[in-house]
Amino acid sequence: MVTWDKCTTTSANKTVGWMNNSNIKVRGIQVCTNNRSNKRLKGIRLYGLAIHNDGSYTIKNSYKEFKRANCRKWHRAVFCPREQVATKVIIKSTSNEINGLGLACRKVQES
Repeated sequence: MVTWDKCTTTSANKTVGWMNNSNIKVRGIQVCTNNRSNKRLKGIRLYGLAIHNDGSYTIKNSYKEFKRANCRKWHRAVFCPREQVATKVIIKSTSNEINGLGLACRKVQES
């Protein structure tokens, strides 16, 4: 399995978040596969965390979802540790197929 990381900067990463709501950041991710032996990625769910100006936060229990045809099995969601948000999505693949996603995380800070 290969990990693909196109973010080669040495500076600290910002966060991964919702495009239409800048204070909601990603705290968790879940994938759906076709439930076959090749386990092709067919869907993604992102779980959010609303960060307030004073550095406090509110965990969002709902998720944003995208799925394609043949999305058959939702796998266990993975989350950043408590009080952390995602700074990047880690993509795992074999040959030309994406078959896993993970998160790199950092501590929530005041904006």
